[in-house]
Amino acid sequence: MKQFRWGFGALILAAGLIACGGGGGSGGSSSVVPPTTPAPATTSTPPVGNEFTYSGTLTQTNTYTYPTPSPFPSTSAEATVALSVTVTTSPAPFTTPTNDPYDVQYSEQDAFPDETDVSTTDTWAATTSSAIDEYGSQVTNGAGETAATVLWVYSTPYVLDKLPETNGASWTNSPEGYSTEDDPGDLTISRYVESAGNYNETQELTGGYNLVITENSDGSGTYSGTVLSAEGIIDFTYSAPSSGKITVAVVLESPSPPATPYPPIVLATPTAWYGSTPTFYTESDTDTDPVAFPGSCNVPSTYGTSGNMVKRTITSLDTILGYTETQTYESYDNSAASIVCIVMNDVQTYYYDYLDDTEESYDDFAAFVGAPQQTATTSETVGLQSEVLATSAGRSSAQSAHASSSLSPQTVAVAVARFQARIAQVRVSRERKIAQNIRAFATRLTNEGIIRR
Repeated sequence: MKQFRWGFGALILAAGLIACGGGGGSGGSSSVVPPTTPAPATTSTPPVGNEFTYSGTLTQTNTYTYPTPSPFPSTSAEATVALSVTVTTSPAPFTTPTNDPYDVQYSEQDAFPDETDVSTTDTWAATTSSAIDEYGSQVTNGAGETAATVLWVYSTPYVLDKLPETNGASWTNSPEGYSTEDDPGDLTISRYVESAGNYNETQELTGGYNLVITENSDGSGTYSGTVLSAEGIIDFTYSAPSSGKITVAVVLESPSPPATPYPPIVLATPTAWYGSTPTFYTESDTDTDPVAFPGSCNVPSTYGTSGNMVKRTITSLDTILGYTETQTYESYDNSAASIVCIVMNDVQTYYYDYLDDTEESYDDFAAFVGAPQQTATTSETVGLQSEVLATSAGRSSAQSAHASSSLSPQTVAVAVARFQARIAQVRVSRERKIAQNIRAFATRLTNEGIIRR
Protein backbone atom coordinates (compact mmCIF):
# COMPACT_ATOMS: atom_id res chain seq x y z
CA MET A 1 0.00 0.00 0.00
CA LYS A 2 1.71 3.20 -1.15
CA GLN A 3 -1.01 5.85 -1.32
CA PHE A 4 0.91 8.15 0.97
CA ARG A 5 4.29 8.18 -0.75
CA TRP A 6 4.72 11.70 -2.03
CA GLY A 7 5.98 10.73 -5.47
CA PHE A 8 5.07 13.92 -7.25
CA GLY A 9 4.69 15.54 -3.85
CA ALA A 10 1.90 16.73 -1.61
CA LEU A 11 0.73 20.32 -1.44
CA ILE A 12 -0.70 21.99 1.67
CA LEU A 13 -3.94 23.86 1.19
CA ALA A 14 -4.29 23.35 4.13
CA ALA A 15 -6.67 23.79 4.19
CA GLY A 16 -7.60 23.32 1.89
CA LEU A 17 -4.16 22.70 2.12
CA ILE A 18 -5.73 21.66 1.19
CA ALA A 19 -7.28 24.84 1.72
CA CYS A 20 -8.22 27.01 -1.13
CA GLY A 21 -8.46 30.76 -1.02
CA GLY A 22 -9.45 33.37 -3.51
CA GLY A 23 -10.04 37.01 -4.16
CA GLY A 24 -11.92 39.31 -6.44
CA GLY A 25 -11.43 39.97 -10.10
CA SER A 26 -12.02 37.72 -13.06
CA GLY A 27 -8.53 36.30 -12.90
CA GLY A 28 -6.16 35.16 -10.17
CA SER A 29 -2.94 36.85 -9.21
CA SER A 30 0.22 34.86 -9.63
CA SER A 31 2.27 36.99 -7.24
CA VAL A 32 3.61 35.30 -4.14
CA VAL A 33 3.98 37.58 -1.12
CA PRO A 34 4.86 36.91 2.52
CA PRO A 35 2.54 37.89 5.37
CA THR A 36 2.33 41.64 5.89
CA THR A 37 0.26 41.89 9.07
CA PRO A 38 2.53 42.09 12.14
CA ALA A 39 1.74 39.94 15.13
CA PRO A 40 0.37 41.51 18.30
CA ALA A 41 2.74 41.43 21.22
CA THR A 42 2.77 38.03 22.90
CA THR A 43 1.54 37.87 26.49
CA SER A 44 2.94 34.53 27.64
CA THR A 45 6.18 32.60 27.53
CA PRO A 46 6.16 29.73 25.02
CA PRO A 47 6.18 26.37 26.84
CA VAL A 48 9.57 25.44 25.33
CA GLY A 49 10.69 21.91 26.14
CA ASN A 50 7.24 20.40 26.68
CA GLU A 51 6.86 17.00 25.02
CA PHE A 52 3.75 14.95 24.26
CA THR A 53 3.24 11.54 22.67
CA TYR A 54 0.12 10.35 20.85
CA SER A 55 -1.01 7.18 19.11
CA GLY A 56 -3.95 6.26 16.93
CA THR A 57 -5.04 5.11 13.48
CA LEU A 58 -5.19 6.44 9.95
CA THR A 59 -7.48 5.13 7.20
CA GLN A 60 -8.04 6.00 3.56
CA THR A 61 -10.75 4.70 1.26
CA ASN A 62 -11.54 5.26 -2.41
CA THR A 63 -15.03 4.56 -3.71
CA TYR A 64 -15.81 4.70 -7.45
CA THR A 65 -19.32 5.44 -8.72
CA TYR A 66 -18.92 5.72 -12.48
CA PRO A 67 -21.96 6.04 -14.77
CA THR A 68 -20.75 2.84 -16.42
CA PRO A 69 -19.32 -0.17 -14.59
CA SER A 70 -16.29 1.13 -12.70
CA PRO A 71 -12.89 0.03 -14.03
CA PHE A 72 -11.57 0.23 -10.46
CA PRO A 73 -12.52 -1.64 -7.30
CA SER A 74 -13.08 0.33 -4.12
CA THR A 75 -10.00 0.33 -1.91
CA SER A 76 -9.20 0.80 1.76
CA ALA A 77 -5.96 1.00 3.75
CA GLU A 78 -5.23 1.48 7.44
CA ALA A 79 -2.08 2.54 9.30
CA THR A 80 -1.04 2.68 12.93
CA VAL A 81 0.01 6.22 13.87
CA ALA A 82 2.70 7.11 16.42
CA LEU A 83 3.72 10.71 16.92
CA SER A 84 5.44 13.12 19.28
CA VAL A 85 5.10 16.87 19.79
CA THR A 86 7.90 19.14 21.07
CA VAL A 87 7.88 22.91 21.57
CA THR A 88 11.04 24.64 20.33
CA THR A 89 12.16 28.13 19.33
CA SER A 90 13.56 27.45 15.85
CA PRO A 91 13.13 30.36 13.43
CA ALA A 92 10.48 30.24 10.72
CA PRO A 93 11.78 29.82 7.10
CA PHE A 94 9.77 32.82 5.88
CA THR A 95 9.47 36.52 6.63
CA THR A 96 8.16 36.61 10.19
CA PRO A 97 6.21 39.33 11.96
CA THR A 98 7.96 41.71 14.36
CA ASN A 99 7.40 39.32 17.26
CA ASP A 100 8.74 35.98 16.04
CA PRO A 101 6.33 33.06 16.49
CA TYR A 102 7.58 30.02 18.37
CA ASP A 103 7.81 26.57 16.80
CA VAL A 104 5.78 23.49 17.65
CA GLN A 105 7.34 20.41 16.05
CA TYR A 106 5.42 17.25 15.27
CA SER A 107 7.08 13.96 14.28
CA GLU A 108 4.85 11.23 12.88
CA GLN A 109 5.23 7.62 11.78
CA ASP A 110 2.41 5.97 9.82
CA ALA A 111 2.97 2.22 9.76
CA PHE A 112 1.15 0.48 6.90
CA PRO A 113 1.38 -3.28 6.41
CA ASP A 114 4.12 -2.95 3.78
CA GLU A 115 5.80 0.39 4.56
CA THR A 116 6.19 3.16 7.11
CA ASP A 117 5.88 6.84 6.23
CA VAL A 118 7.90 9.23 8.38
CA SER A 119 7.34 13.00 8.46
CA THR A 120 8.21 16.09 10.50
CA THR A 121 5.90 19.10 10.72
CA ASP A 122 6.71 22.55 12.16
CA THR A 123 4.07 25.17 12.87
CA TRP A 124 4.90 28.72 13.92
CA ALA A 125 2.39 30.36 16.26
CA ALA A 126 2.09 33.19 18.77
CA THR A 127 -0.11 33.60 21.84
CA THR A 128 -1.85 36.83 22.81
CA SER A 129 -4.36 37.69 25.51
CA SER A 130 -7.26 37.02 23.13
CA ALA A 131 -6.15 34.34 20.67
CA ILE A 132 -3.54 31.88 19.49
CA ASP A 133 -2.47 32.68 15.93
CA GLU A 134 -0.69 30.57 13.32
CA TYR A 135 1.60 32.14 10.70
CA GLY A 136 2.73 29.15 8.68
CA SER A 137 3.72 25.49 8.61
CA GLN A 138 6.35 23.30 7.03
CA VAL A 139 6.00 19.57 6.37
CA THR A 140 8.97 17.38 5.48
CA ASN A 141 8.33 13.83 4.34
CA GLY A 142 11.24 11.41 4.29
CA ALA A 143 14.85 12.22 5.06
CA GLY A 144 18.14 13.09 3.39
CA GLU A 145 18.48 14.19 -0.23
CA THR A 146 15.13 12.71 -1.23
CA ALA A 147 13.10 14.50 1.46
CA ALA A 148 10.16 16.47 0.09
CA THR A 149 9.30 19.76 1.79
CA VAL A 150 6.09 21.79 1.65
CA LEU A 151 5.84 25.29 3.11
CA TRP A 152 2.55 27.09 3.71
CA VAL A 153 2.37 30.76 4.79
CA TYR A 154 -0.81 32.68 5.63
CA SER A 155 -1.13 36.26 4.41
CA THR A 156 -2.81 37.22 7.69
CA PRO A 157 -2.63 35.40 11.05
CA TYR A 158 -4.85 32.31 11.18
CA VAL A 159 -6.78 32.15 14.47
CA LEU A 160 -6.43 28.69 15.99
CA ASP A 161 -8.41 29.44 19.14
CA LYS A 162 -10.05 32.34 20.96
CA LEU A 163 -8.90 32.93 24.52
CA PRO A 164 -10.08 32.33 27.08
CA GLU A 165 -11.99 29.35 25.65
CA THR A 166 -15.70 30.05 26.12
CA ASN A 167 -18.63 27.75 25.42
CA GLY A 168 -20.38 28.91 22.24
CA ALA A 169 -17.54 31.12 20.95
CA SER A 170 -17.22 31.11 17.15
CA TRP A 171 -15.03 32.65 14.47
CA THR A 172 -13.73 32.10 10.94
CA ASN A 173 -10.51 32.62 8.96
CA SER A 174 -9.30 33.66 5.54
CA PRO A 175 -7.34 30.99 3.65
CA GLU A 176 -5.33 33.54 1.69
CA GLY A 177 -1.66 32.70 1.41
CA TYR A 178 0.93 30.88 -0.63
CA SER A 179 2.62 27.53 -0.63
CA THR A 180 5.77 26.12 -2.14
CA GLU A 181 6.83 22.50 -2.53
CA ASP A 182 10.23 21.08 -3.30
CA ASP A 183 10.33 17.41 -4.26
CA PRO A 184 13.97 16.78 -5.28
CA GLY A 185 14.47 15.17 -8.67
CA ASP A 186 10.77 15.38 -9.45
CA LEU A 187 9.11 18.78 -9.35
CA THR A 188 8.47 22.02 -7.54
CA ILE A 189 5.04 23.55 -7.02
CA SER A 190 4.01 27.08 -6.14
CA ARG A 191 0.42 28.05 -5.39
CA TYR A 192 -1.13 31.39 -4.51
CA VAL A 193 -4.54 31.17 -2.85
CA GLU A 194 -6.77 34.21 -2.78
CA SER A 195 -9.15 35.19 -0.01
CA ALA A 196 -12.33 33.98 -1.74
CA GLY A 197 -11.04 30.53 -2.62
CA ASN A 198 -9.70 30.56 -6.20
CA TYR A 199 -6.02 29.99 -6.91
CA ASN A 200 -3.11 29.98 -9.34
CA GLU A 201 -0.71 27.05 -9.38
CA THR A 202 2.49 26.39 -11.32
CA GLN A 203 4.24 23.02 -11.35
CA GLU A 204 7.82 22.87 -12.62
CA LEU A 205 8.31 19.32 -13.90
CA THR A 206 11.35 17.31 -14.89
CA GLY A 207 12.67 17.88 -18.41
CA GLY A 208 12.01 21.62 -18.29
CA TYR A 209 8.22 21.31 -18.62
CA ASN A 210 5.65 23.10 -16.51
CA LEU A 211 1.93 22.87 -15.83
CA VAL A 212 -0.18 25.92 -14.94
CA ILE A 213 -3.68 25.91 -13.44
CA THR A 214 -5.65 29.16 -13.15
CA GLU A 215 -8.99 29.31 -11.36
CA ASN A 216 -10.86 32.61 -11.62
CA SER A 217 -13.34 34.06 -9.16
CA ASP A 218 -16.32 33.40 -11.49
CA GLY A 219 -15.48 29.69 -11.84
CA SER A 220 -13.78 29.98 -15.21
CA GLY A 221 -10.16 29.03 -15.71
CA THR A 222 -7.48 27.34 -17.76
CA TYR A 223 -5.21 24.31 -17.74
CA SER A 224 -2.02 25.18 -19.64
CA GLY A 225 1.78 25.01 -19.65
CA THR A 226 4.67 23.77 -21.75
CA VAL A 227 3.73 20.16 -21.01
CA LEU A 228 0.68 20.85 -23.23
CA SER A 229 2.18 23.28 -25.74
CA ALA A 230 4.78 20.63 -26.57
CA GLU A 231 1.84 18.65 -27.94
CA GLY A 232 0.30 21.55 -29.88
CA ILE A 233 -2.21 22.61 -27.20
CA ILE A 234 -2.32 26.21 -25.94
CA ASP A 235 -4.72 25.44 -23.11
CA PHE A 236 -7.91 23.82 -21.96
CA THR A 237 -10.52 26.44 -21.06
CA TYR A 238 -13.41 26.21 -18.63
CA SER A 239 -16.16 28.79 -18.88
CA ALA A 240 -18.12 30.30 -16.04
CA PRO A 241 -21.62 28.79 -15.71
CA SER A 242 -24.07 30.11 -18.30
CA SER A 243 -27.67 28.97 -18.70
CA GLY A 244 -26.94 26.09 -16.34
CA LYS A 245 -23.99 24.79 -18.41
CA ILE A 246 -20.19 24.87 -18.41
CA THR A 247 -18.27 24.86 -21.69
CA VAL A 248 -14.98 22.95 -21.76
CA ALA A 249 -12.86 23.56 -24.85
CA VAL A 250 -9.34 23.01 -26.14
CA VAL A 251 -7.39 25.77 -27.89
CA LEU A 252 -4.85 24.43 -30.39
CA GLU A 253 -1.75 26.11 -31.75
CA SER A 254 -2.05 27.46 -35.28
CA PRO A 255 -0.35 25.36 -37.97
CA SER A 256 3.04 26.34 -39.33
CA PRO A 257 3.54 28.27 -41.57
CA PRO A 258 1.11 30.85 -40.05
CA ALA A 259 -2.47 30.31 -41.02
CA THR A 260 -5.91 31.17 -39.71
CA PRO A 261 -5.92 30.39 -35.96
CA TYR A 262 -7.83 27.33 -34.94
CA PRO A 263 -11.12 28.13 -33.20
CA PRO A 264 -11.59 26.47 -29.79
CA ILE A 265 -12.83 22.89 -30.03
CA VAL A 266 -15.69 22.31 -27.60
CA LEU A 267 -15.12 19.04 -25.79
CA ALA A 268 -18.12 19.00 -23.49
CA THR A 269 -20.92 21.13 -22.07
CA PRO A 270 -21.63 19.55 -18.69
CA THR A 271 -24.27 20.76 -16.28
CA ALA A 272 -22.99 23.46 -13.92
CA TRP A 273 -22.65 20.96 -11.10
CA TYR A 274 -21.62 23.60 -8.53
CA GLY A 275 -24.45 26.01 -9.29
CA SER A 276 -24.55 29.38 -11.03
CA THR A 277 -22.16 31.13 -8.64
CA PRO A 278 -19.16 29.29 -7.17
CA THR A 279 -18.40 29.38 -3.44
CA PHE A 280 -14.77 28.36 -3.23
CA TYR A 281 -14.20 28.38 0.52
CA THR A 282 -16.19 28.51 3.73
CA GLU A 283 -15.00 27.90 7.28
CA SER A 284 -16.59 27.79 10.71
CA ASP A 285 -14.77 27.42 14.05
CA THR A 286 -16.55 26.85 17.37
CA ASP A 287 -15.81 26.16 21.05
CA THR A 288 -18.09 23.73 22.94
CA ASP A 289 -17.79 22.73 26.63
CA PRO A 290 -18.28 20.17 28.11
CA VAL A 291 -18.00 17.29 25.61
CA ALA A 292 -17.21 13.60 26.26
CA PHE A 293 -13.98 12.37 24.70
CA PRO A 294 -14.58 10.00 21.75
CA GLY A 295 -13.94 6.37 22.63
CA SER A 296 -11.84 5.99 19.49
CA CYS A 297 -9.17 8.23 21.04
CA ASN A 298 -8.44 5.73 23.85
CA VAL A 299 -7.61 8.56 26.25
CA PRO A 300 -6.09 7.21 29.52
CA SER A 301 -8.38 7.68 32.51
CA THR A 302 -5.75 9.88 34.17
CA TYR A 303 -6.70 12.59 31.68
CA GLY A 304 -10.41 12.48 32.47
CA THR A 305 -13.42 11.67 30.33
CA SER A 306 -14.63 15.05 29.06
CA GLY A 307 -13.48 18.56 28.31
CA ASN A 308 -13.61 21.38 25.81
CA MET A 309 -13.96 20.74 22.06
CA VAL A 310 -12.77 23.10 19.34
CA LYS A 311 -14.23 22.18 15.96
CA ARG A 312 -13.19 23.51 12.55
CA THR A 313 -15.22 22.77 9.41
CA ILE A 314 -13.94 23.74 5.96
CA THR A 315 -15.71 23.27 2.63
CA SER A 316 -13.96 24.04 -0.65
CA LEU A 317 -14.56 23.84 -4.38
CA ASP A 318 -12.20 23.40 -7.35
CA THR A 319 -13.96 24.22 -10.62
CA ILE A 320 -10.98 23.20 -12.80
CA LEU A 321 -10.05 19.82 -11.34
CA GLY A 322 -13.75 19.28 -10.71
CA TYR A 323 -14.15 18.35 -7.06
CA THR A 324 -15.62 19.42 -3.75
CA GLU A 325 -13.99 18.85 -0.38
CA THR A 326 -15.15 18.86 3.23
CA GLN A 327 -12.65 18.84 6.09
CA THR A 328 -13.51 18.56 9.79
CA TYR A 329 -11.12 18.85 12.72
CA GLU A 330 -12.11 18.23 16.34
CA SER A 331 -9.71 18.70 19.26
CA TYR A 332 -10.47 17.89 22.89
CA ASP A 333 -8.72 19.19 26.02
CA ASN A 334 -9.43 19.43 29.71
CA SER A 335 -8.10 20.97 32.92
CA ALA A 336 -5.80 18.01 33.67
CA ALA A 337 -3.69 17.95 30.50
CA SER A 338 -2.95 19.51 27.16
CA ILE A 339 -4.91 18.37 24.13
CA VAL A 340 -5.95 14.76 24.71
CA CYS A 341 -7.63 13.84 21.41
CA ILE A 342 -7.59 14.97 17.78
CA VAL A 343 -10.09 13.69 15.20
CA MET A 344 -9.54 14.65 11.54
CA ASN A 345 -11.61 13.75 8.49
CA ASP A 346 -11.49 14.71 4.81
CA VAL A 347 -13.83 13.83 1.93
CA GLN A 348 -12.94 14.73 -1.66
CA THR A 349 -15.65 14.10 -4.24
CA TYR A 350 -14.71 14.24 -7.95
CA TYR A 351 -17.25 15.06 -10.66
CA TYR A 352 -15.12 14.91 -13.85
CA ASP A 353 -13.88 11.68 -15.39
CA TYR A 354 -10.44 12.80 -16.49
CA LEU A 355 -8.83 9.42 -16.05
CA ASP A 356 -9.44 8.18 -19.62
CA ASP A 357 -10.41 4.77 -18.30
CA THR A 358 -13.80 4.15 -19.90
CA GLU A 359 -14.92 3.90 -23.51
CA GLU A 360 -16.90 7.12 -23.06
CA SER A 361 -13.96 9.15 -21.80
CA TYR A 362 -11.68 7.84 -24.55
CA ASP A 363 -14.08 9.02 -27.24
CA ASP A 364 -14.90 12.39 -25.64
CA PHE A 365 -11.74 12.97 -23.58
CA ALA A 366 -13.89 13.18 -20.45
CA ALA A 367 -17.23 11.69 -19.53
CA PHE A 368 -18.85 14.64 -17.79
CA VAL A 369 -21.86 13.35 -15.92
CA GLY A 370 -22.34 15.96 -13.21
CA ALA A 371 -22.50 13.25 -10.55
CA PRO A 372 -19.80 11.94 -8.19
CA GLN A 373 -17.44 9.47 -9.86
CA GLN A 374 -14.81 9.06 -7.16
CA THR A 375 -14.96 9.75 -3.45
CA ALA A 376 -11.69 9.70 -1.48
CA THR A 377 -12.00 9.67 2.30
CA THR A 378 -9.11 10.07 4.74
CA SER A 379 -9.55 9.86 8.52
CA GLU A 380 -7.12 10.05 11.41
CA THR A 381 -7.72 9.83 15.16
CA VAL A 382 -5.01 10.15 17.81
CA GLY A 383 -5.09 10.25 21.61
CA LEU A 384 -2.61 11.56 24.17
CA GLN A 385 -0.61 8.79 25.83
CA SER A 386 1.96 10.68 27.91
CA GLU A 387 3.44 14.10 28.57
CA VAL A 388 6.75 15.43 29.84
CA LEU A 389 6.68 19.07 30.95
CA ALA A 390 9.98 20.91 31.14
CA THR A 391 9.12 23.28 34.01
CA SER A 392 6.38 24.16 36.43
CA ALA A 393 5.55 27.02 34.11
CA GLY A 394 5.25 24.45 31.37
CA ARG A 395 2.73 22.57 33.46
CA SER A 396 0.58 25.63 33.95
CA SER A 397 0.59 26.26 30.22
CA ALA A 398 -0.33 22.65 29.47
CA GLN A 399 -2.83 22.05 32.25
CA SER A 400 -5.50 24.63 31.61
CA ALA A 401 -7.34 24.78 28.35
CA HIS A 402 -8.77 28.08 29.53
CA ALA A 403 -5.41 29.76 30.16
CA SER A 404 -4.02 32.22 27.65
CA SER A 405 -0.89 30.08 27.35
CA SER A 406 -2.66 26.82 26.49
CA LEU A 407 -0.60 24.64 24.14
CA SER A 408 -3.61 22.76 22.78
CA PRO A 409 -4.36 24.83 19.65
CA GLN A 410 -0.76 24.71 18.44
CA THR A 411 -0.73 20.95 18.83
CA VAL A 412 -3.80 20.79 16.63
CA ALA A 413 -2.19 23.13 14.10
CA VAL A 414 0.75 20.81 13.45
CA ALA A 415 -1.51 17.76 13.28
CA VAL A 416 -3.77 19.52 10.78
CA ALA A 417 -0.83 20.69 8.65
CA ARG A 418 0.48 17.13 8.32
CA PHE A 419 -2.99 15.78 7.62
CA GLN A 420 -3.64 18.40 4.94
CA ALA A 421 -0.32 17.58 3.26
CA ARG A 422 -1.41 13.96 3.11
CA ILE A 423 -4.85 14.64 1.62
CA ALA A 424 -3.31 17.00 -0.92
CA GLN A 425 -1.48 13.94 -2.27
CA VAL A 426 -4.83 12.67 -3.54
CA ARG A 427 -5.34 15.86 -5.53
CA VAL A 428 -1.77 16.07 -6.84
CA SER A 429 -1.79 12.48 -8.08
CA ARG A 430 -5.04 13.20 -9.91
CA GLU A 431 -3.55 16.35 -11.45
CA ARG A 432 -0.70 14.26 -12.78
CA LYS A 433 -3.06 11.75 -14.37
CA ILE A 434 -5.05 14.57 -15.96
CA ALA A 435 -1.90 16.04 -17.53
CA GLN A 436 -0.86 12.64 -18.88
CA ASN A 437 -4.22 12.08 -20.53
CA ILE A 438 -4.37 15.59 -21.96
CA ARG A 439 -1.07 14.85 -23.70
CA ALA A 440 -2.42 11.52 -24.91
CA PHE A 441 -5.48 13.36 -26.22
CA ALA A 442 -3.23 15.79 -28.09
CA THR A 443 -1.34 12.90 -29.65
CA ARG A 444 -4.62 11.46 -30.95
CA LEU A 445 -5.52 14.84 -32.46
CA THR A 446 -2.14 14.96 -34.20
CA ASN A 447 -2.49 11.42 -35.51
CA GLU A 448 -5.95 12.25 -36.84
CA GLY A 449 -4.61 15.33 -38.65
CA ILE A 450 -6.52 17.85 -36.54
CA ILE A 451 -3.26 19.28 -35.20
CA ARG A 452 -0.74 19.91 -38.02
CA ARG A 453 2.82 20.18 -36.71
